[in-house]
Amino acid sequence: LITTNNNTMSKGCLIDGKWTEGASPSNPSSLPDSFDPNHKLHLYVAMPCPFAHSVWLARELKKVQDKIDLVVADPVQDAGGWRFSEQYPDTVLGKKNLHEVYSAGGPHYTGWSSVPLLYDSTSKTNQSNTTVELMRLFDDLNDNGVHLFPKDKPVKEWILNELKNYNIGEVFGKSPEEAQTVIQKLYKALDELDQKLQNQKFLFGEDYTAADLRLFSILIRYELWVVAATGARSLEQWKNIWRLTTSIYKLDGVASTIDQKEMADGFFKKYGYARGNENHVVDFTK
Repeated sequence: LITTNNNTMSKGCLIDGKWTEGASPSNPSSLPDSFDPNHKLHLYVAMPCPFAHSVWLARELKKVQDKIDLVVADPVQDAGGWRFSEQYPDTVLGKKNLHEVYSAGGPHYTGWSSVPLLYDSTSKTNQSNTTVELMRLFDDLNDNGVHLFPKDKPVKEWILNELKNYNIGEVFGKSPEEAQTVIQKLYKALDELDQKLQNQKFLFGEDYTAADLRLFSILIRYELWVVAATGARSLEQWKNIWRLTTSIYKLDGVASTIDQKEMADGFFKKYGYARGNENHVVDFTK
């Protein structure tokens, strides 16, 4: 169920601003992780990516759509990585691939052409591709009553230290026996999480934070990738986790960030994994 076939994953990166097939960045560039709110800013995302999804969620929930333009890449990558298409055009620079956007915003950039990416079209520079920092920057951009990084909660620490317990990517590219071992580890982590949520709605109490959004981006893909490919237990079997997942899904603007078919197709086609259930659709409104 989870072996590869016809792997179409991109195999390359940018070296000194030039796309180089078969390369890996040995000394990747860093971006400022800051921006001028008075400039024209554009967030590049792609539906299959949980990192980009988390930042997209922050954009919607912090209500900064008027300050941060959105560009959604095609969910299916090609040999040049994230790409744009007629259905998913680059409305800012008109590029064919995301790595061209990186080169435009940093002529000597070295690194992966990953999402999310915040591009400043006023200064013609790349500003950030770091998920947590982008969520923090958006949190500071608009005081709308939603606090993604409350000062009295170790939100960033949880993301950096605890989220790795829910690494669903480890299920894939392994033998069925090895995959089942990983799934059992996931079950244990989900059991513990469900117990933690027994007397509280979200990770740090009754209000969601950036940690919940990062977790949500993984939980959604657990359903769409792991359950669909392996027949693993649905999140519905952990009632408190399911409550957290559906509570976030029902927040204003969240559903618009989710296209289950595109999320699944992009992942399975990128890595060439087979799906056990091609028609797996989840009702997150229950």
